[in-house]
Amino acid sequence: MTPMLQAQIVDHTPPVALANGYGRFLLTSFLISEARQPPRTHLALVVGEPVDGVPIRIASACVTAEVFGCSRCDCGWQLDKALRTMVAEDAGLLTYHPDHEGRGAGLHDKIRSYAVMDRGLTSSDAFDVLEISREQRSFAPAAAIVRHFGIASVTLLTNNPLKVEAFRGYGIDVRRRSLAPTGEPGWRQYLESKVVEFGHTLDLPPQPPRTRPQRPPLIALCGIRGAGKTTQSRLLAQRMGSERSVLSTKQSTDWYKEHPTVPGMREHDSKGVIDSLARAEAALLGAADRLRHIREQVEPALERGQAVISDHWLYSTYVDFLARGLADLTWLEQIFGNAFEPDVTICLDVPSTQAAARIAWRADSLTSAEADPEFLEAARRIYLAQPWGRRPSYFVVDGTRDADVVADDIATLVDATLERS
Repeated sequence: MTPMLQAQIVDHTPPVALANGYGRFLLTSFLISEARQPPRTHLALVVGEPVDGVPIRIASACVTAEVFGCSRCDCGWQLDKALRTMVAEDAGLLTYHPDHEGRGAGLHDKIRSYAVMDRGLTSSDAFDVLEISREQRSFAPAAAIVRHFGIASVTLLTNNPLKVEAFRGYGIDVRRRSLAPTGEPGWRQYLESKVVEFGHTLDLPPQPPRTRPQRPPLIALCGIRGAGKTTQSRLLAQRMGSERSVLSTKQSTDWYKEHPTVPGMREHDSKGVIDSLARAEAALLGAADRLRHIREQVEPALERGQAVISDHWLYSTYVDFLARGLADLTWLEQIFGNAFEPDVTICLDVPSTQAAARIAWRADSLTSAEADPEFLEAARRIYLAQPWGRRPSYFVVDGTRDADVVADDIATLVDATLERS
């Protein structure tokens, strides 16, 4: 028995001839209603005879890629590939869905998500920050069009398992054919996020490791708050500055603190009234801020030939997330997967009670949770355990000693490590 479709064709035009740079097609417009909603327009582009087994592409509208040539996604490339495939085989059906823009969220919300993605998040994480459902599309209209043409089995041109499952659920026999890019695409990170977050089946060509010149060096200082990173960063910059140009970065750009979620979290977190989702959202924004800091300040400085000393690096974000129980390392590594590894990382180790006393003495504007010795101790243990994997250039230095003595040790470690590399 053929499963009932929740999509009904209300009206359709006769097929009209359409010729373009790919070839000659027949175009039909359908008005399709779903779940008693007003009918919406869906299109079908046909090459040859629509018979069983023909290649079929379910195409979601993407104005930014298809009209304006945006390279953030692979939508334009997939449309191009599908049309070329249909013409080459002289057979095929492409269903086109204007209401699928932004996975069904709409063009306005998709553009809103771009603004968040510019801060370092993937498209799905950007949707989460904006509280937009990641996937709102229905593939029932596409199935209704396939049935209209009397097609019972298809070769679905897709990397998306949801489309395959949907068609099979509507009683259509499906054989999947991947739309795999052949070169190194400019939107590789976007494709990788679709594989990880949406289960897409796609074999990407191997990515060569990111490289940069041996010099200038990137040196990261990390450790719990109150460990002395700012002081040691200044002393190291003074020593290195006599030999080369040095950029010493004290903080990330901190734009994320202007997001409405963050001030409330920082004010009320110690009172236990902020739920875990809000705290996780703030942490994601903080992670995006760290990536933005790297891309806008650290990497340009390295390209200009400056050595960089950063007293905040990705390890500090790892630790902050893990100490709050917000994420596992696999998730964090996906966020930070394309960032550089420092040439040398110095972890300044100070007992949490001593760090808390330093914080209180200098009256930092931190929440009580951030200055809490138990939280500091949990963070300290993570820095020492290095759950992200031990690096040969990661050194733990006793930060309780006189600042000049600590600076001497750091300089010795940096010089020796850079000489070896």
